[in-house]
Amino acid sequence: IINIHPSLLPKYGGKGMYGLKVHQAVFENGDKESGCTVHYVTSDVDAGEIIGQERVNISMAKSPEEIQKIVLEKEWKLLPRVVKELIEKEH
Repeated sequence: IINIHPSLLPKYGGKGMYGLKVHQAVFENGDKESGCTVHYVTSDVDAGEIIGQERVNISMAKSPEEIQKIVLEKEWKLLPRVVKELIEKEH
């Protein structure tokens, strides 16, 4: 089982860190870069082996919602790419 998470794990991962909560923490910390991570699911939340990540510059974002929109665009590209790579790896 794989999962996509809206941060550059291991940053901003773990229990309770999902959706806009992640982007709020990124915004409050003043990060200039964020992104998304596809990882294997384990019994520990967001702690599975990282399969792929995409980084994005968020220095111009003025709110957690803006960060969410920017990161989501990367998620839409990363997840299908990782799934395709995993399928091709099996064949």
